[in-house]
Amino acid sequence: MSQPFIAPAAGAIEQLATKINIADSVSSVLKSLHMAFSIVPKDPGWVAVLDRILAFAKSPSTQFNNEPALNLLLKLYLSNNQDNKNKVSSCIETQQFLQMASTGQVETAPSLAVLYAYIHKEHLLNCRVTKTVLQFWQSEQVTDITGVVGLFAETETLSTIFLLAKDPRNLVAARMINELTDKELYRSGLGVCCLNNYSWATSDQMKILIGKLENAGGIKNAQEEILGHAYEYRQNLSIINKYGNSVSRDFVDHAIKEITAEEWFESFQEGSNLLKCLNGRGNHHFKDGFTACIKEAMNDELSDHHIWKIIPDCISKLIDAKQVLRELTQTYFASTLDKLTDDAFESINDEFINYIGDIQAADLTVRLEHWIAQENWFRIEWLLSKKLKFKGTATDSLKSRIEELVGTDNDEINELLLRINTVFKLGLDLPKS
Repeated sequence: MSQPFIAPAAGAIEQLATKINIADSVSSVLKSLHMAFSIVPKDPGWVAVLDRILAFAKSPSTQFNNEPALNLLLKLYLSNNQDNKNKVSSCIETQQFLQMASTGQVETAPSLAVLYAYIHKEHLLNCRVTKTVLQFWQSEQVTDITGVVGLFAETETLSTIFLLAKDPRNLVAARMINELTDKELYRSGLGVCCLNNYSWATSDQMKILIGKLENAGGIKNAQEEILGHAYEYRQNLSIINKYGNSVSRDFVDHAIKEITAEEWFESFQEGSNLLKCLNGRGNHHFKDGFTACIKEAMNDELSDHHIWKIIPDCISKLIDAKQVLRELTQTYFASTLDKLTDDAFESINDEFINYIGDIQAADLTVRLEHWIAQENWFRIEWLLSKKLKFKGTATDSLKSRIEELVGTDNDEINELLLRINTVFKLGLDLPKS
């Protein structure tokens, strides 16, 4: 039968602090302090303990490889005391400390590696840390990770691993994610929020990771964070949608509904993979964002927006598609200038033709005149090939342009001009080519 721990007497911890000998790694004093910390972690005497350990850390004659002392240093840093954090952080980044603590092996003395990792997280490999710690996290040769993993678990900081793995150079953190099965790790929603940073993960590794997060509750625990910032986590949602089970994909469907029209607009412009998260048809936000993006792209001098590359995919998910495409057709032909590149035009012209009958005669002839002036014979050929039934009266300037151009040495252009005369009922007496 185990004996209950007895809380130390008042002032006992402060007294023990004066007896700490950093050169003695098996000191009974350090053992007593570790036991005391598990009972009274808020005792005011811990300030004296921390100051004593840090005094050794600042001594030029000290070799600071005492794992029990480093472990106590880690625990004192993790206590909810900002003064402790400031003292430890400023000490362990000094050149003197880096030199003193550089000889210890992480496998046998993991506390310093965990301390640096917790403080710097994904920025660890760019910060001032000991050489041995840097080598440990970047090494492909590390055979034993149990000490570090165990210490993360003991200090309830396992989720730090997810942040460390955001740096593709941190091979050991990536290995931990690939190899560990501890549900406590994958219960953290932080793993879900970091998915978009794991460029090192293969498709198989990502699928397995998503499965671990699903089984342990990580995806469920990340939902509150993601639902409030769905667009920010669009890449993460895409990964979940690709590798997750039906429950996870249902969550993605729910999250996507929160994307605003402005965010859809930005997504279409930047070419993000947000569209891949849409398992069914979009809502009114999707519709409004798509419509606004196309209209702006039509008026862009370059008109090489990403949106033109995904027109079929967008239309397949578009609610009120006929209404939207009719509106876009009218917008295009009502514009005085045609700023679409050939690729952009080809991506959507088949949709235009379904609604071209609704275009005002004046708008249609103005557009045709613009094409003639720009010698855009490809688009004229496209228009004439659709068996257009023109209703209305063509402009006199269109007739004038045709009369000026007819008789050119190019037989194909002459043929187009004759067809324009017929289709638009110009009534010109033109010579046959």
